[in-house]
Amino acid sequence: MIAKMNGAHSHRTIIDKTMMERCIRLSEKGVDHGEMPFAGLICRGADVLVETTNQVSERDDITRHAELVAISKAQEILGRTDLSD
Repeated sequence: MIAKMNGAHSHRTIIDKTMMERCIRLSEKGVDHGEMPFAGLICRGADVLVETTNQVSERDDITRHAELVAISKAQEILGRTDLSD
């Protein structure tokens, strides 16, 4: 069965797919730099606010996972800890 999507939902799905593909490509770059294949994006709709890879090996710090680095950078950029819009 194929579900019908309304315009807003299908647009959101396209953005999500695009961002996942971008994150996968970014994680491949991390591997090229000696990291595990993980990356993180923080977006507002179709706009990327932050993108990062793991920095565990680079920084010799197990807390430098991509998602934590991305959250930290987003807080810096926005000047707040609440990342909701």
